[in-house]
Amino acid sequence: MGRAFLPLALLALLIAGCTPTAIDPRVPLKIEPVMKTVQTGPAAYELHLASRTLVPLSGQGPKVRLVAAVHIAERDYYRQVQRILDGDAITLFEGVSARKDDFKKQGPERRPGVLYTKIADALGLISQYEGIDYRREHFHNADLTQAEMLARLRGETLTTPRPEGPDQPLGPPDKVAEAKFKMMMDVMQGGGLGGLIADVGLTFVKYNPRLRATMLLGIIGTDPAASEKQLGKQLGGESGKRIARLILEERNQEAVSGLRRFIGQRKAGETVALFYGAAHLEGIEDALIRRFGYVPESTEWLVAIRVDGGEAGLTPEQAKEALKMTRK
Repeated sequence: MGRAFLPLALLALLIAGCTPTAIDPRVPLKIEPVMKTVQTGPAAYELHLASRTLVPLSGQGPKVRLVAAVHIAERDYYRQVQRILDGDAITLFEGVSARKDDFKKQGPERRPGVLYTKIADALGLISQYEGIDYRREHFHNADLTQAEMLARLRGETLTTPRPEGPDQPLGPPDKVAEAKFKMMMDVMQGGGLGGLIADVGLTFVKYNPRLRATMLLGIIGTDPAASEKQLGKQLGGESGKRIARLILEERNQEAVSGLRRFIGQRKAGETVALFYGAAHLEGIEDALIRRFGYVPESTEWLVAIRVDGGEAGLTPEQAKEALKMTRK
């Protein structure tokens, strides 16, 4: 009788320890989106981006604010983001550049040759370069530099120390991925054949209201959760998948590393903000919840882009199809 009771007692203890009542109800079962499409009329839609605040379950340490970024938007969106970030104790931001401090050396500026500026001009928006002033004492770049990204594709060990420990070898070099990455960077800067093709296409968009509304709706309907799969497919092959991992997952790791460092330096009552692309924030929020013990507290929604397709001559059905364009 005694021998039979012991296994049953252990089983009961195991079951009791695994019931849902043992889980803190503040821990979310899934990560909520940081980007949503809101319909405001028969053929009118808005892109809303989240500014989400998370707090430590233990009550010890600072709050963390995740602010979703988009490379082109309405000027008022960037004004709201600037106001939020200026009020936080620390602001970490994304920005791939030659050196970590490049963004802090200059104020908001129009970069006419850059692809994002050309797209913004065609759509009646402004670029993130023009909308955000990074020259704040508490602003810090939490992204990889161009040299660091190329080093990873080449399989080189980085020389920049990381807070979490010594650097590790980055795997075998991928020459095809490196070549594709350089070409992509060239296009983003407005150069090469790709930049020329973009210039021609955007000229048509700029002076055609229907095309402009269609493109805006395509941006508003973007699914950030599918970005890695789409990017890898567009770039093609294993090299494309490698670049997609670098752009999304490995930059996420850099952002999380920055959060870890600054969370440890700040105290309760302060807020550490991270201003990063919407496609990145689901993975970063998941890391905050699972590895740092944080839970969502509140979300403020900011309007980034709006368009009325009806004013451009689109029917409600055409507007809905345009929303699905980038997903297809």
